[in-house]
Amino acid sequence: MEIEDENFDDPLLKVALFEAMKVQLLIHKESNFLKANEENQNFSSKRKKELDQFFKKPFFIETIIRIKLPDRTMWEAKFTPKETLKTVYDLFLKVFL
Repeated sequence: MEIEDENFDDPLLKVALFEAMKVQLLIHKESNFLKANEENQNFSSKRKKELDQFFKKPFFIETIIRIKLPDRTMWEAKFTPKETLKTVYDLFLKVFL
């Protein structure tokens, strides 16, 4: 930045104006940074959003499966979330075959 105007012949005045312009530019950059930072305050990582959504969902400790048979008998079994469908299938085969 250079000030070229015949009204500013004094070199000290030119330096002072140049420094004032630098400070003004820094203030402008800082204010833009702060505005952008305020907008990003609501930013959260993808993992944090997934974790928040996970905790908002209902958490099941067990699942109960009931099967009513044509002769009006009922088969009921409880399973934890860690058990797979293979476990359910194996138990069903063990009970009914």
